[in-house]
Amino acid sequence: MRPEELKKLLTQTGYDRDDRDDKAELLALLRDSYRFSPGFTGRVLQAIGNQAPAVRLNDLEARMVSLFLRVALSGAAAIIVLAVSVFISGGTLSFDSLLGIGNSSVESMICLLSGN
Repeated sequence: MRPEELKKLLTQTGYDRDDRDDKAELLALLRDSYRFSPGFTGRVLQAIGNQAPAVRLNDLEARMVSLFLRVALSGAAAIIVLAVSVFISGGTLSFDSLLGIGNSSVESMICLLSGN
């Protein structure tokens, strides 16, 4: 649309006017002012058809993923802190020290587990 035509349309659609009798003329001017090049519709529809469908998570799934990441990261941090504290207190990081059985003998473990 040329600037002159746009200026004419803008002056015709002013809000300070009281007469609105020429609506049909204004609509005709607006309808005839937009012309697209030949094949425009086909190119647009082809471009839309070529796009890959977007995979979007719905709101619940996005919240669940966010919650899982928060819990997993805090759990991993807690495991690391506990392993470091066991290493510092026991001096070693063996499976026995992680379970807290340290220097206990087998007989004392059986006694503790059996309740005698």
